[in-house]
Amino acid sequence: MKILDFNNIKNLKFNPKINFINSNISYEMKVIASIANVSKKILEIGSKNAINTLLFSMNSSDKTSILLLTLNEKLIQRAYQYNDQNTEIFSKEDNVENSCEDLLFDEISYNSKIIFLERDFFKNDHLNFKNNFDLIFLYFENFSDILIDNAQFLIDLLSKEGALLVKGPLNNSSDFTDLISSKRDIFKIKDTSLLFIKN
Repeated sequence: MKILDFNNIKNLKFNPKINFINSNISYEMKVIASIANVSKKILEIGSKNAINTLLFSMNSSDKTSILLLTLNEKLIQRAYQYNDQNTEIFSKEDNVENSCEDLLFDEISYNSKIIFLERDFFKNDHLNFKNNFDLIFLYFENFSDILIDNAQFLIDLLSKEGALLVKGPLNNSSDFTDLISSKRDIFKIKDTSLLFIKN
C-alpha cells in the first residue's frame, strides 16, 4: 500500500485553521476537516461518538448535508427525541465526547445539516444515493462485516470526484482492501490511520 502525503492529493488543500470545541486537534482531525471543507454531501458510517460528525459539521459549508449511520444507541435515541419533541433530557457531562454530542444536537436543531440514517440503510435505501456523495467516511472496525459485503456498493455511492476515507485498523491483506483495490487505488495518508480511495 502506497503512503500518500495529504498535500499531494489533487484538488484538496490542507486547512490549518480548524473549527472545533477545543484546541486539542490532531493532524488526523485536520486532514478530515480539510476534506469536509470541500465536500457538499458526506456519508459517515460506523461512528461510536459525535466527535468526527461535529468536525464535519463545523468545517463544511452551510449547504453541506451529513448523513450519519451510527452504532451509538444514545445518539440514536437522542436524535429521535429531537425529531419528535425538539427537547433535551440528557444531563451534560464535562468531557469532549459529551460536549460534542451536546453541540451536535445544537447543530441538528439549528440547521438540520445532519441526518440520521436507519440501520437497514444497506438493505433498503442505498440505491437512492447512487453517485451522490463527495465523501464517505468509514470506521471499518465497527461495521467490518457489513462493509466487506458492500464494498462495490460503497464505490457506487461516490460522486464522480468523490473519495472514500477509511479509518483502520486495516492491513494490506484484509478482505475489504482486496475488494476495493481490485477496482481503485488505495493509499494510506501519511501520519494518520486513514486510507484514501479516490473515485
